[in-house]
Amino acid sequence: MKYFALIAHDHPVERPLMVVRVGRAGRAERYGPSRGWTPCDPLHREWFVNVPITEEHANAVLDGLADDDPDDTWDPRGPRARMYASEGYGPGWLDLAVETDEHPFDDPLTVVRHHVSGTWEIAFTRDLVWRTTPVPLAGRRVRVTEEYRDRFEEVQARRVFGDAEIRHFAVTNPLYPDPAKPSAIARERVDAEGVFQGETCGPDGTWTRSSTIFQVRHGVHDGGLTPVTERVAARLVRAWKPRPRTVRYFLCRDKAGARSCVARVWDEDGLLREEKVNHDSDWVGTSGFLSGHHFPHRDHRPVEVGEDEALERVEAVERANGLTWPEDGRYRYHAIVHRVTDDVLTARMLVRSRDGHRAQSFSARDGKWRQTFELLDIRTGHSYYDEVPITEEVAERLREVLIARFTGR
Repeated sequence: MKYFALIAHDHPVERPLMVVRVGRAGRAERYGPSRGWTPCDPLHREWFVNVPITEEHANAVLDGLADDDPDDTWDPRGPRARMYASEGYGPGWLDLAVETDEHPFDDPLTVVRHHVSGTWEIAFTRDLVWRTTPVPLAGRRVRVTEEYRDRFEEVQARRVFGDAEIRHFAVTNPLYPDPAKPSAIARERVDAEGVFQGETCGPDGTWTRSSTIFQVRHGVHDGGLTPVTERVAARLVRAWKPRPRTVRYFLCRDKAGARSCVARVWDEDGLLREEKVNHDSDWVGTSGFLSGHHFPHRDHRPVEVGEDEALERVEAVERANGLTWPEDGRYRYHAIVHRVTDDVLTARMLVRSRDGHRAQSFSARDGKWRQTFELLDIRTGHSYYDEVPITEEVAERLREVLIARFTGR
């Protein structure tokens, strides 16, 4: 039997919100002073951070626990939590261990990171990279600490490499996707302090310290890591040649072709460098454009184009930024939705603007309007969402819906 303190931001492990014990097949029970041990709602282990404690620690705090079950206002993925996260208050990601009967808490199947204000998540794969998972992984989900998440990276690495003190990888990216012809060869090796440090192999066969593995693993730059043996790595090193710095241009259009985003990419020292055009027609760094991680909610597909066509799109953005709305001083309202076919009253955000550029979003948290770039992000292809023009009357109804959603009424 294992014991866990379920904690929240105002309930530290010394004063847990709940105490849960878990037996065979993941059967969990929670304690209430007047009820004793009763079956635990699986959602509670998802909502609150699970911290292992000893049986002695559990027994010492049982009498101070509440009998009542937490209601859904504690749900970190509920409407209020999503709104707080979208405004920069509270956690933007939840770390969740995935348990099964074969993989208990101490040795989970994997760890996933769930985006609070979105509908997607990433998991740490056996390629030792954090990747978007389009289908939720089967198993019991329990919320964990950041330290647990970081430790799992080493657990997963040992499943792949065992106790090897040097771990070799073929580094790939969307321009060079074949592990047999990688963009770079990298390795992790234990330093004098027992910590794994990353290195990449240069054209002359020498290994130098680099952050390539870290940047690919954590999505700083788009790409993949393919674990390989030392023998395979040596063969790749002998055959490897530096990649030319050739800049390629891509457009990413939606189905209707109404909006598009332009980007340029190139390989640099084995890493995929990506830049997109922002609202001011400037090139700014980005990641995940070619892989589609940049648009997890939309059916965008990058299409390679020539430099001339790409620059024409940049000029189109400049012309769009020069357009003006009717100068009547009235606000125009927009519902920000996942897809244009959605019911506008299910929108995630209400936005208003007098000129189509400077915009404000409504906050149900305090009833105030605050500056937002959401309209510009959508119109220049930099947002996960769509906007639908609505009347002032519909905007008022949506405002009431957002308040009710936030307050739980």
